[in-house]
This record gives sequence, C-alpha cells and structure tokens, in this order.
Amino acid sequence: MKKIFYVFLGTTLSLTILSCSSGKKKEMTIAEQYLRPASVNYSSKDSSEINSLVENYVTALKSKDIDAAANMLYFVRNDSIFPITDEARQGFTHVYSSMPIYDCKVTTLILRSELNNEARVVVKVREDGDIEKQIGTTTISLNPVQIEGKWYLTLLDKNAQGVQDVYETN
Repeated sequence: MKKIFYVFLGTTLSLTILSCSSGKKKEMTIAEQYLRPASVNYSSKDSSEINSLVENYVTALKSKDIDAAANMLYFVRNDSIFPITDEARQGFTHVYSSMPIYDCKVTTLILRSELNNEARVVVKVREDGDIEKQIGTTTISLNPVQIEGKWYLTLLDKNAQGVQDVYETN
C-alpha cells in the first residue's frame, strides 16, 4: 500500500511516498502527518512552536491533567489573544474530567493562515476503542493561531475571528 504525505518542514513542503508491505503502521510524529499546503510561509521556528504546543496539549490529556489542557486554550477577539473564560474552562474541565481517557493522538494538522488552522486530536474514551478506526473516540479540533509573532492554541470554531469555513461552497 502506498501512502502520500505532504510534510511541512520549515519554509518548504516536501512530498513523501511510503510503501508498506508488513501491514504494520509506523507511529508518526505531528510533523510527519498529512499537511495541506499553507497560504503563508512558516519558518522552522513556527512549525516547532506549533508542534510543541499541540504535543504538550496531547501529553496533558494523556496524563489526564485536564486543568493543564484547559489552561493551554485561548481565544481571539479584536486581533488580541485572551485565555478562555473561567466559564469555558470550567465547562471544558467538567466534560473531559467526567469521561475516561485511554489514549489520544493527533491525526491531522492543517496549516492555512495565522488564524485559520486545524490540529485534530482523537481521544479514545472506551477501553476497547480504536483511534485509527475512530471507534469509541471523540475528537477535539484545535486551531493554532499566531498573534504578534507568538503561537497559541484555540478551539476550532468556524465563528471565531479569522476562521473561514473551508468546506463551504459558493
């Protein structure tokens, strides 16, 4: 089986073709996940910051440190960045603290612009679940955003400032 991946490395986008015959899937880092070409140029510092933010978030979820994961989330308003509100943080921690988390993994990272990206994190919530087949899972869609040269994690919300529905048709 051949798979084609677009991998973003610094300011270039490379094409990698993998061929698997053993049937075993190689565990991939975020940088090795399929990335759509970005509409802006990203430096290696940008990709490193995005990877670090998302990996730290996944690590907090895996270790069931829901408060730490919630404290990593922000929202954008009038081109400024703010931590999520206390009400939103409480809602997030209530929901994710009340469900079992057996594992989680980043399955998609799409970079579009400074304010419109997607890091999809699949969370296994059933012991007999399967992340790859998305059985017994839930998904958290994050939106890494860049404000004044620094990257932050927001929840992907198509109504958020700067986010455009990339699936809408005219």
